[in-house]
Amino acid sequence: MKKLLTLTVLTTITLAGCNNDESPSVPETSAGQIRFGAQAMTATTKAPFEGTISSSNTLTAYVIGSGTSNSYGTIYKDAKSVEAKGAITFTDNGTTQSGFSTGVEWPAVESTTLYFRGFYPASSAWNAEENSATASVDGKTDLMNAPEISGSKTSTETTPLLFKFSHLLTKLHVKVLGNATIADDWGQIAKIELSKAVNQVPANLLTYTYEGEGFVFSGSAETPFYKVTDGESVSYSDDVFAGMTYDIPTTSTLAAYALVAPVTGVAGTGNEKDEYTLKVTTTKGTAVSGKEVAINLQGTDGKDFIGSTAGKKFDITIQFLKAGQITATATVTDWVDGGSGSGQM
Repeated sequence: MKKLLTLTVLTTITLAGCNNDESPSVPETSAGQIRFGAQAMTATTKAPFEGTISSSNTLTAYVIGSGTSNSYGTIYKDAKSVEAKGAITFTDNGTTQSGFSTGVEWPAVESTTLYFRGFYPASSAWNAEENSATASVDGKTDLMNAPEISGSKTSTETTPLLFKFSHLLTKLHVKVLGNATIADDWGQIAKIELSKAVNQVPANLLTYTYEGEGFVFSGSAETPFYKVTDGESVSYSDDVFAGMTYDIPTTSTLAAYALVAPVTGVAGTGNEKDEYTLKVTTTKGTAVSGKEVAINLQGTDGKDFIGSTAGKKFDITIQFLKAGQITATATVTDWVDGGSGSGQM
């Protein structure tokens, strides 16, 4: 009898500092088909995935399989030479199974273990190699990964595999605010970018090593911000916030976003103790060549924020004042209520 690779996998989005004790529902396995289930916690993060998986809000991940743990130079092939790799689209939160369109078969020996990894998004954002994967930090792509899981035909019939995806970057929302007379001093906002992270040029490359699940951020390039529209839901765009003629509003308005490399917050202020520094360019005034504003974060206890910013969102408000002054405040969250911070130029 033909034994097809029936791989029942549940997927959760695991957010830093967020716990969900509910066990994911286990979809029924379908004999003869490679199938995956998926479940994701509700999250507010940049498209292409935002919120809970549904038919109108699908999650597509790139999945690879191997016969050897932490080694994906040789992708597993079944007896028909069909490879266990490709995009899997999940259409609901843990009920309907999805899977490869190729129908990969399990090994003839049903107890043989296979190993799998997942990457998000499933586009060309990730370059998955034998022992590691890399991705560029471009300011607009929400990079997530799922550590290695393993199972066999026998084990997955009773214990579905569970992918746990985690956000790897830090999300920055920038709100802007002025008053009725500010336009005469500043003109319009032309550009917003991230110029520093802990007093260094921000990293723009992520390297993920399978063995030990290690992440290293490297490279150096100022990270662009992108236009965003706030309403009943946040609408993100791929339009770089540069070369703009954005009127400074008199009420706090969400104007831009970026997904950036995380940093480790430390106690104190100034230089490398300021977690992030934004550069704002205006069409008039003292910021026509760009003006920097440093952001220093505080935790929920009111003390200096300490620890990794990965998986966290910061709401930064930039206020344009008289006499060439720009001030900024920041609220940090774990995609839930967190702490606050402030900075002044």
